[in-house]
Amino acid sequence: MRKIYFVSVLIFLCSLVSNAQTYYNLSSGSYTQNWSNTGALTTNDDWTGVPNIRGFLGQDITTTTGANPQTLLAGASSVANDLDLIANATNPNITNGGVAEFEITDPTIALQGSGTADAPFIVLYMNTSGVSNIRVKYNLRDIDGSADNAIQQVALQYRIGNTGNFTNVPTGYVADATTGPSLATLVTPIDVTLPAACDNQSQLEIRIMTTNAAGNDEWVGIDDIDISGSTTTVNTVSVAAGANAAEPATNGSFTINFSSPTTVPTDINFEYTGTASFGTDYTVSYSAGTTASVTSTGTLTVPAGTSSAIVTVTPVDDPNVEPLENITLTLSSPTAGFTLGTDNAAINLADNDVALSASVAAGVNAAEPLPMAHL
Repeated sequence: MRKIYFVSVLIFLCSLVSNAQTYYNLSSGSYTQNWSNTGALTTNDDWTGVPNIRGFLGQDITTTTGANPQTLLAGASSVANDLDLIANATNPNITNGGVAEFEITDPTIALQGSGTADAPFIVLYMNTSGVSNIRVKYNLRDIDGSADNAIQQVALQYRIGNTGNFTNVPTGYVADATTGPSLATLVTPIDVTLPAACDNQSQLEIRIMTTNAAGNDEWVGIDDIDISGSTTTVNTVSVAAGANAAEPATNGSFTINFSSPTTVPTDINFEYTGTASFGTDYTVSYSAGTTASVTSTGTLTVPAGTSSAIVTVTPVDDPNVEPLENITLTLSSPTAGFTLGTDNAAINLADNDVALSASVAAGVNAAEPLPMAHL
């Protein structure tokens, strides 16, 4: 019994791993999916062939028939086993609810609500780092030619990261994406640019959702998906270690590098830490920019046109005998659209003082005089 239970758990965990989504790197080019490769999805509830999309039943996200999907913003169903895919379906008039792949003349996936699939949806997983103006395009297709004629609402939503509620996109809402009865010809194109909050995000999740309609639901295809954006240059500021410092007069250095020259005065916060003491063991100066701080923390302001700034570390030649010490420079909170690259670097500070010592060394041995001989 224990062995059977262990094998069952192992199979379940493997299914979770195999269905783990990945975030498509939009900076490499547009993401497109038209479902023409019918070999990508072959097994029920298995999306591994399409790593950037997942489908869900949306169980109990709502329990109301005909709910407006624009108002359903919960991140996921609380009901177990919500991942859903009906693979290799050929009849778009089936009454199952959820997410299905239809291998029809023009293949597509589709959503249909039901008593179990309360708010079925798909999620597209995008990495928009370095990309702005995220444009989402797809066609909603009425593929259900049965006598059903429901009001099949469809909403577009997004969220940043993989937890929390979604945000509705009003311009992506369709009040009824189907016609009927016995019609399957309506195509509703969606073309929306997402808000700026979706730009330059490592995890952007885009959700397309319908709900369990009043009456008999119809299948709504989600086809010809095209997600694109404008590639943006991400400007970074980094720090690199230069020469080590040493008493009495060997200067050390750091270099603060901007990936592209600044176009306006730009601030960058700094902090000096390490076993060497700022102001006591060393001082610093900058080849570019100004700072009001004479302490170990402050803000460096560089002018427009700055590509780099050299930080010169000047040792204080004191008489103290000290071990080899280190100095770390850490950057933070750059302005003017810059982000942090390598934010810290370290150099050493060597001492030149030798501890005084006293020692005793043996000299010539002493001896008593020889006795006088008696005559």
